[in-house]
Formats: sequence, C-alpha cells, structure tokens
Amino acid sequence: MKKFLIGLTFFISTLSQSAYADQLELTSGDVSNGVLYPNNGLISQNNIFRLTQQTDGNLVLYKSGVAIWATFQNGTHTVIQADGNFVQYRGSTPVWASDTVQPPSTSYNHYTIGVQNDGAVYVRGPMVASPGLWKIIIPAGVTLGGNPNPPCQMRPFPVCVFPGTPSQYNSSVSACSQSDAATYASQHGWNFGACH
Repeated sequence: MKKFLIGLTFFISTLSQSAYADQLELTSGDVSNGVLYPNNGLISQNNIFRLTQQTDGNLVLYKSGVAIWATFQNGTHTVIQADGNFVQYRGSTPVWASDTVQPPSTSYNHYTIGVQNDGAVYVRGPMVASPGLWKIIIPAGVTLGGNPNPPCQMRPFPVCVFPGTPSQYNSSVSACSQSDAATYASQHGWNFGACH
C-alpha cells in the first residue's frame, strides 16, 4: 500500500507539473525556453501575476486568478523572438505582437520577457543597464473592466527613465492613451516624453 501511495503521489506531481508549467522568464535564442505553449505561463516572483497562453488561444495576464489583460486572439503559441519582439502566432501566422522589435544594428539575439511584482510585463536585452534595452509592454494596473473586447488599442508612448541623471535613457510604455502613459511614467518617477 505504501509503494502504491508513493507511486500515486509521484504520478500526480508529474501530471500537475506537465499540465501547467510556470517560469519566471523566457529567453529568445533558446527554443525550449523561448516559447509559451498552451497551459504555459510566466509568473511574477511574488506569485500574484501570471501571463498565460491558454488552451483557447488567448494570451491572458491574471492577477490573483482574475484576468486583467488579454490579446483576444486565437493563437497556438507565443514567442519571444531573437529580434526582441514578443509575438503570438496561430500556426505560422502572427496574430498579436508587442512591437518591441529592435533594429538589426542593435539586435543582440537574446531578449527576455517576464512579469514584474506589480504586474507589468517587460522585454529586456542582455545588458539591462544599457539605453533602450528594457521596455514595458503591458503596464501595471491595466484592467479589462469586464468588457469581453479589448478596452483600447495599446500603443507605445515615449518615456525618459531615470530623468536628469547620468543613467537616463529613452524607453517606451504601452498604454491606452497619452494620459495613461504620463500617469504611469509619473508613478515610476519617469518623465513622459523623450529625455533631453
């Protein structure tokens, strides 16, 4: 009986790990770790936020089990590509993208995507401190508002990170409006608009 229970416990543990595998980050250039397949997700270190490629094809950001953002697409998988773009595909056809593609001269072939403890989803390059290699693609605090349709068309807006310091650099945040982007920048101590 004891061997049966140990075997059953191992089987259930293995089944639950293969049924839903969460990671902290995905990195391009490593095929096994650069793709979100159905039932795979990225989870914040505080375990509150999860970005999940669902079996219904939707890529969804959850906060404590409640959906707060979605692509509203019918994708089969989502990939962090070698050019820095996070793209959801249906087969080989792109159905949604983060628009974080880097020009060929700055493409480092290894980009990472993850979820911060505040729910913001980011893409960064191998040298995080370098200008322009870090970008929020889904800002913290987004909500679906119970609407089955996307609340807006997210667009990138320029921000200056660490303004007025030697470390300042230009980046962007995706938001519904200029006002939302400016609010988000202000909440993080950034300036809305390009660095001067």
